[in-house]
Amino acid sequence: MVNSYKWYCVGMKNRGVTAVERARYAALRRLIHDVTEAEINRSCPPGCIAIELTGITEEALSCWEEIRLMQYRPGNPGGWDWGHIHRVYRRFKKRFEVAVWAVVRRSTSPYDEVRVLCGFAVGKPSRANHVLSIYFMERSPEPDNPLKTRILSIVLDTAMAHAMAIGSKQLRLVRPLPGIRSKYEALGFRFVEGRKRYAPYCVREV
Repeated sequence: MVNSYKWYCVGMKNRGVTAVERARYAALRRLIHDVTEAEINRSCPPGCIAIELTGITEEALSCWEEIRLMQYRPGNPGGWDWGHIHRVYRRFKKRFEVAVWAVVRRSTSPYDEVRVLCGFAVGKPSRANHVLSIYFMERSPEPDNPLKTRILSIVLDTAMAHAMAIGSKQLRLVRPLPGIRSKYEALGFRFVEGRKRYAPYCVREV
């Protein structure tokens, strides 16, 4: 895998340093997903065969759009436009992003396995990597979401791995919803009030 990645970067040398850097960070995100995935699959919830972590791909965005159209109604909270969010954040080469999937069996047949999209999260580090901030996080609103109680912990585990990989000292959740702030505090975060042009956030040391 290392040799393949090295030759991939060599083949891209004529595209400039930026292309190589983007490939390097994309490979890092895949590695973080793989390592975190192996860890969280040690304790899959009932009804879930496996948990998969990927980037926010076109497949994931297409699945989310189907979910959004079926589950959200005008005036309901949530329902972020993840297509727009991804277009904005993909220009940051060191960004944090994850799509959380569950592999489930719809019947007793061992061949009837499907992947179900369960949640998204995206963020980016500060310029010097000191802080990794998560700006958007959402779980699928489908009633039968097999990971509806696990999305937060999975996203935080993945984000902590990302923060450690790039040398961040803090993990922040920007603009936390007041109703679940206590849940973040129970996980070791402390709330910091917004001031002037800075948004409020919850923070935890890495």
